[in-house]
Amino acid sequence: MVKYIWPSLSALSLIAVLVLIFLSFRQPRHAFVYNDRVFASFKGKIELEIKLKAEQARNKTNLDSLTALMASGRTELQAVYNHTAEVAALREQQLTEKYTVDIWKFINEKAVAFGKDRNYDFIFGAMGDGSLMYAKDQNDITSEFVEYLNATYAGEH
Repeated sequence: MVKYIWPSLSALSLIAVLVLIFLSFRQPRHAFVYNDRVFASFKGKIELEIKLKAEQARNKTNLDSLTALMASGRTELQAVYNHTAEVAALREQQLTEKYTVDIWKFINEKAVAFGKDRNYDFIFGAMGDGSLMYAKDQNDITSEFVEYLNATYAGEH
């Protein structure tokens, strides 16, 4: 029985050494995306932008109506106009911030899934803020990631 253990241990040791050698030669897989292009090309962002523009158009219609009433001599509406304009601007700002946070949350979640799915060790985001100062163009996967992102948003993945 003991004479069968040594060949088994030797084989296991050889396999372990070969795995370690293989792993030591494997280069990490890394790439980068241009964050601004991802954000701008994301279909979810485009849809939310349309919703925001519709909100802005409704607000403009309300303010235009108040302006027309004030032009007809109803100057007591100035305070209503000012309040309405202030509330509309605040609401638009809140919607913009909410949409931006929601969009980046979705993009970041999908970046993790994309990296795992494609077996990347690192995916860097280039924002122009010094976090990625240079990368070879061959490592740019922005278009591939945007395609994946939009497909998952549309429910295709």
